[in-house]
Amino acid sequence: MLKTRSLAIAVALLMAACGSYNNKSGDSGYLVDNPALYEDPSAVSVASVSVSIPKPNPLMCRPFNNLSAPPRPCTLDDIKHDTNPEDDYKPQIQVSLRLVDNNIFDLTGRMSQKGKSTRKAPQKSFRIKLDPVGDDSAPYNGEATLQLNKHPYDRTRMRNKLFFDFFVDVPGFNSLRTKFFDMDIDGKYYGLFTHIERVDAHYLARRGLPIDGRIYKAQDFAFMNLPEMAVDSDGKPVNKSAFNAHLEIQNGKNHKNVARMLAAIERAKSDGEFMKVFNTYFDRENYLTWLAVNFVTGNRDTINQNFYLYNPKDSKKFFFIPWDYDGASRDIHKSPEWEWGYSLYWGIPLHRKFLSIAQNRQDLLARVQEVHQIINSASVAARMGMYRPIVEPRIRKLPDSAHLTYDRWQKEYNLLIPRIDQNVQLLFARVGYPMPFWQEVSYDDGLILKWEESIDLEGDAVVYDVRVADNPAFKHPIIDQKGLDGSVLKIANQTVRWETGRKVGPGRYFMEVIARERDNPAHYQKAFDVYEGPNDTVYFGVLEFTIGSK
Repeated sequence: MLKTRSLAIAVALLMAACGSYNNKSGDSGYLVDNPALYEDPSAVSVASVSVSIPKPNPLMCRPFNNLSAPPRPCTLDDIKHDTNPEDDYKPQIQVSLRLVDNNIFDLTGRMSQKGKSTRKAPQKSFRIKLDPVGDDSAPYNGEATLQLNKHPYDRTRMRNKLFFDFFVDVPGFNSLRTKFFDMDIDGKYYGLFTHIERVDAHYLARRGLPIDGRIYKAQDFAFMNLPEMAVDSDGKPVNKSAFNAHLEIQNGKNHKNVARMLAAIERAKSDGEFMKVFNTYFDRENYLTWLAVNFVTGNRDTINQNFYLYNPKDSKKFFFIPWDYDGASRDIHKSPEWEWGYSLYWGIPLHRKFLSIAQNRQDLLARVQEVHQIINSASVAARMGMYRPIVEPRIRKLPDSAHLTYDRWQKEYNLLIPRIDQNVQLLFARVGYPMPFWQEVSYDDGLILKWEESIDLEGDAVVYDVRVADNPAFKHPIIDQKGLDGSVLKIANQTVRWETGRKVGPGRYFMEVIARERDNPAHYQKAFDVYEGPNDTVYFGVLEFTIGSK
């Protein structure tokens, strides 16, 4: 094997071990990063990986098209048909690979499919866990895993690399290393991929951090104190699979801090109590920057997933590390109104309690402006221009051209640039809007409509427009009332109840409540509820309910 370490990586690791541009002296729990670890965007290049699959493969699995059959040597087709990340079918194949990235790496490893919803796409993404080379457990520039993403739903094929390269320039914030890759398997060209660094013990080691720190990947994690998050006296999850379904353990053994943090957030009732909890378990600068980055980039898929939490071994604090920005700055017209401002995070107890405090909101807006000085439409256009010579010729040839036309790529390329400034403008435009809520219906000698009280963070009076119909478009509504307030509604304990007295027969119905500022009706908010109708029609803020026969 021909393999050499680059001087830049060695120097970067040394610098990280000694501290970094955003280190805070005196706080051993601070998460450090170092720009020297990352590729210079002005000199971006494309690496290549050639994968060879031994036949028959030494790894065994059941055939993808007959899971009741006896195991036999795994194949690439088995990997490609692993379309459900939640089931127990997880085939892998042993591979040999030659990786060319400034240096040449001849390696072996185990390849599997990666991703969640992207597994349904025709073009797949792959993960290769590299075998150690001698005493080197991370043989590719200090990394032990290749994570090769096709990003089939990102029509620019740039977003993930684009934004993670920008994060290197954001003070007090960690990024991940990325690299464009050409990939072929058994001599067949598979097109352009983007490798992204895995967040694990090696990630910590490359930054000079203790490798026994705890790392978690949010899978369906809403900072709620659920029974599934319980741990025993040793800090081990009582039900590991249930724990991992919400917050997947990537590194570390004792997870008591997770349980303590969630319980403390739940107990905090007043603003003062909450801020004591927040300052105990979170780093304010890291947290504000993570929120600001998401608003500037328009990454709305960060509510309960697509982030990591790092909890140093000897610290109570949790630090946010970003993950998965290939869906950032998508078309706002295809999303509900509550995704356009603070309301994006209103359903999460941690974020809700933080944003309920005026000073926190002011500090967040200031941080958004600071991040926007780094990531804006002009800087994005310039950096995308650096990537274009690599991406454009590759998406114009097979196999990528069969799944993404050049015209479509060009259109999305041009649309992404102005969206960055639009994201910030939209946040500031909706600062004064009421917050979203959930709806509910019961029936007791007439319709009883219930919903959570819509909170206006500036204390403005809120009234409600309510409609009920037998169709989600609310043609010929059964109920259509505007400007309802406490004179008609019963409002207690942040719950709104309207006993309409309206009798309806058995059947399927739909409900929509819109909260508006009484003195500024243009400031409005819809509910969290969504009804997905036939032919891919989506009705945001609409609750479907059924009245049965008595």
